[in-house]
Amino acid sequence: MVKSKGDEKTQDYELKFLAGTREVYKTKLTLYKDQPLYFIYDNWKIDKSAFLSEANKLTVPAKAKVYIDGSLLTEKKVSEKTNISKTYEIGDLYEGSHELSMTVDGFDEYRKKFDAISGKNEKELFNITLSMFSISSATKSQLKKTTKNLIESIYENALNLADFSEIEKDNPIKESSKERLETIYNTLLTNDFNPEKTHLADVRFTTMKSELSPTLADDSQYAIKVKTSTTYDTGSVVVNNPESFEEQTMTSRSNSSQTDFETIYHYVDGKWYIYSSSAFENSIYYLKY
Repeated sequence: MVKSKGDEKTQDYELKFLAGTREVYKTKLTLYKDQPLYFIYDNWKIDKSAFLSEANKLTVPAKAKVYIDGSLLTEKKVSEKTNISKTYEIGDLYEGSHELSMTVDGFDEYRKKFDAISGKNEKELFNITLSMFSISSATKSQLKKTTKNLIESIYENALNLADFSEIEKDNPIKESSKERLETIYNTLLTNDFNPEKTHLADVRFTTMKSELSPTLADDSQYAIKVKTSTTYDTGSVVVNNPESFEEQTMTSRSNSSQTDFETIYHYVDGKWYIYSSSAFENSIYYLKY
């Protein structure tokens, strides 16, 4: 450490960090004279502004636990919060390298290294959204299982001409989507399961394979799309001359085919909810003649 200049109120020093004889880092350190100790002794203090990054802020998902250099940020530091995100007033950080880490239930841990620069920050350090996370293997398995249950439940209940409420019982459908999906389901019953005309009489799924990918949500929620490829056997009843009871005839037909369904999940308050699914619309192929 070498003194470079100074006066009665401030003293400047130059600090050099060496690896052997090689200089690896250099910075300036300023001391300022504060009120005397016990009214007698000089009281020099370090001016931290030269190596402090001041007034740092960070916006993260609402359910995230956030760590800076391994230390948990408490909720006392949260200045703004919605059901989607929250903003932390981190305060001051020493200039240099730091590590941000976050955990959210159902997702893999998020880690990011960053450099804090001295001075007052006018902008946020980061705005981290759930779209930057990777969902955990356990969540993937959960959503695949839920999707399988949903598809089977739709067709099982449709074959029994059951109300939409029966599907609701066993499937986590988002509240704001229920009325819309019920309307689609009732149309499915009318068009493809009406016993008074040609209709589906049996559906047996033989295979289901799902793949997951992030997607955009129209209500700002984090969303996952599950594409499910299925193979199945169907039985149908072809009704000829349905308007005439005397001339009406019925013929049973069978068929095997495959189709893909897309199911969208929204992540709300730490849980996954079904927002939409093409399984409510009839993508099943069956013989109608």
